Amino acid sequence: MNEELKRRNLFPALPEDAIAAVAARHGFAEPGSSTPQIVRRQRQPIGRNFQLNVKLRRETRDAIFEEANARNVPVAQVIEEAIEAKRGASDAGV
Repeated sequence: MNEELKRRNLFPALPEDAIAAVAARHGFAEPGSSTPQIVRRQRQPIGRNFQLNVKLRRETRDAIFEEANARNVPVAQVIEEAIEAKRGASDAGV
């Protein structure tokens, strides 16, 4: 009962070339390669610092996301512009 427990390897050792082939097939760069990293869009300081959580109908949410994606702008900008348009229409007496 005092014998030492032996660890067993559940995953067999794989050859390095097999690992490299799978990595290359799935788009991973080799370690140490000078492949450029994916460049993410830089966020600009926009002055939005309040969070708003709302329940919407699916159609409303889809329309907001569709507009934001079509114009490649943040969802908050679409909402802000809708508010400005509504205010402009109210001021014009429409």
